[in-house]
This record gives sequence, structure tokens and C-alpha cells, in this order.
Amino acid sequence: MILTDSMTSELFHRQQSYRILMDKGSSISGLSSFFRAANNLNFPITKSIDSAIVFMLCQDYHHPGLSSMTYVNHPFRVASLLLTEFGIRDELTICLALLHNILELVSSPDIIPTLEIKFPQLVDDLRTLKVNRSLQHDIQYMNSYYNKISLSKRASLVKIADKFDNIFMISFNKNKDRRKSYIEEFKCHVGSLTYTHLPSKSPVVDLISTIVASMGYLDRETFFHQI
Repeated sequence: MILTDSMTSELFHRQQSYRILMDKGSSISGLSSFFRAANNLNFPITKSIDSAIVFMLCQDYHHPGLSSMTYVNHPFRVASLLLTEFGIRDELTICLALLHNILELVSSPDIIPTLEIKFPQLVDDLRTLKVNRSLQHDIQYMNSYYNKISLSKRASLVKIADKFDNIFMISFNKNKDRRKSYIEEFKCHVGSLTYTHLPSKSPVVDLISTIVASMGYLDRETFFHQI
């Protein structure tokens, strides 16, 4: 499919409308990256993807240390990774990426019934991807959690992209044990998912694990000032 000037214009206007929807036109870097990827790859923003974006932007997220507007960069980046780095063009997988943390971070009692109406094909995977943070350091629980994810190719692809987006951020955590456990989780569980569902990227998991481990702790302000 060739992206015509009219389609490019439509992408631009949709991007602007999403910004207005979120916060009076505020710039969202993840949103820009996603639309740049879609534009470059001639990937259409379908009605389903549009619905997922609008629904995602309308939620009030409770993420420690992040405002809703800051948080939404993450699902946009995860969707962009699937498009640009993993070559995924499945519409529902992109929708799942945009919504993947919604059950964990949105506390509305209506969220599940609403999802069942708006995105019925995604509800099972969304339930599977929801992690119980109180048990995230429990080895038995995490083994079970990732085993369930591995049964769904769509959920597995989104979890892989999710962890790829987060892995370098762990270097900003001062807790050495937390950094170590996160890298081990990435290498073991994400490595297993990648080997099964995205084998072309499997060697990258070990490489990134080694790189991040060697980086140790990075002071966030110093790092971003240097780049």
C-alpha cells in the first residue's frame, strides 16, 4: 500500500486530535514516534486502532511517579517497537500494545465491562498480562505468570516489546538487587518468550542483558544532560 498525500494529512490531523484529547495539544513524544512509524511503514490507523488510542488516552492512570500524560508515552512506544523493530502488522496486536497495562493501572470499576464491549477480542490477553505487583518478586508466581503469557502469541509479542521498552530504564534504579532481578527476569522469561514467538530477536535478549548489567547504576539527570 502506498501512503498518499491525503492519507498522510489524515494521520497528521488524527495525531493533533489525540493531543488535544489528552491535554490541550501537549506534545507526547511516544505519540509522535508511533505516528512517524505508521507513516514510514505505510501502516494504516484503522478504526480499531483509533478506538484503542482514544480509549487509552481517556483513562486516568495510577502509576507511581508518573502522571497520566507521561505514562501514555510507554504504550505508544511499545506499539512502535512492534511495528519498527519486530515487523508486526497485526491490527489486534497493536491494539493490545496500546492497552496492555490498562487493567493494572486504571482503577475504575467499569473498566472490565467496558473493555468487554469495546474490545472483546482483547480481554483475555489483557487479563493475562495484568501482573500482581505484590507477588512480582515471588519466583513461583512469576513462573506461572509468564507460562500463561506464553500460551498466547499476541500477549507474548506485547510482553516482549513491553520489556524491551523498559529494560534500559532499570539502570536508573539505585537498588542494585532490583536491577539484578529485573535483568534476570528479562533474560530468563523474556528470553523464553522471544525464543518461542520471535526467534529472529532471540540473540538480542542475551546481548541487551549483558549491556544493561555492565552499565550498572546511571544517574538520570546526569545521563540525559550528557546526551
